[in-house]
Amino acid sequence: MRVFILMILTSLFILVNCQKKSTEPKVTPEIKPVINSISIAKYPTKQDSIFRGDIGVELVCDSYDSDGFIADYVWEATGGTIRGAANHARWDAPTGLPGIYYIICTVKDNDGNIARKEFAINVFNRKPEITKIEIYPGAFGEHNPNLKRGSKVQFITFVDNPEGDELKFKYILPDTTTDWMWQIFEWKVPENLPYVNKVYVKVKDEFGAMDEDSLAFYVD
Repeated sequence: MRVFILMILTSLFILVNCQKKSTEPKVTPEIKPVINSISIAKYPTKQDSIFRGDIGVELVCDSYDSDGFIADYVWEATGGTIRGAANHARWDAPTGLPGIYYIICTVKDNDGNIARKEFAINVFNRKPEITKIEIYPGAFGEHNPNLKRGSKVQFITFVDNPEGDELKFKYILPDTTTDWMWQIFEWKVPENLPYVNKVYVKVKDEFGAMDEDSLAFYVD
């Protein structure tokens, strides 16, 4: 008899638990959104490179959500300025150090799940370019005159410096080579120079990018 009652109680326990489990709601796991890639849609120049201070690099964040939709995009950058509009963004490269900067796209789906991806951009340094070398007999006067032996003249180098860096110059003449210095160099013309001569000029910015040029001059 006891065995029979125990069997009935066990059956009732199993039945109650089965009914309880069947009434519990089935939980479907939420699926996170996916970012396929971040890519550059448009470069600011035709060189397919990005330089310090470039404006308007266009980026695209390619993403999807398999069980809903992407509700929000957030764009960030480790340097420069970024402005996002949904899956597109415009980035202005920094004017500071050249090097690698990261663009970060974060997406959130309609269930509140988040995905994040980084994209590395190498920002290059434009070199300064010498546009003109001129010689003055003094602070004012005729440019590039025939020089007089024993006279003092000034060499002035003009440079296209698109990133506004601090520049230094080196002047190489028949009788001297200067250290790295400022833009204007005063020189006393030696007495024993031949009629035709050249001055060579090098310029470098604070990151080591260089350009060089030369100018022929005549000595009476």
